Amino acid sequence: MPRKPWEPKEAERLHFHEVYIDETSQNGHHFLVLGGIIIPREMSDLFEADMIQARRRKEINSKGFLREMGWSEVSNNDFADYKRVLDAYFSFAARHMMHKPGICRFCCSVVDTTIPGRA
Repeated sequence: MPRKPWEPKEAERLHFHEVYIDETSQNGHHFLVLGGIIIPREMSDLFEADMIQARRRKEINSKGFLREMGWSEVSNNDFADYKRVLDAYFSFAARHMMHKPGICRFCCSVVDTTIPGRA
């Protein structure tokens, strides 16, 4: 029997957030970046739709999902596409969360992998 998706109790609903985490490749790069985005759980569907809408190119991969936007692939030809996605993210809270509870944040740690012991 399929499990029903978990939902928080109504009194606790505003305290739950979605956290999206990603990292850059650390192999052979000067810096490693670990980053995360925090979005209120009830806004996550709108957030995902907003990010997809910001993308001009919507190629599908072999598994039927949208192709990941690789930051190592940014070039002059598609810089505007990446900029639209970043602008959509950094304006999301102002456009959709005014006077609504919850937080919308970007957090990251940058590690200089050239320092001995951090490779």
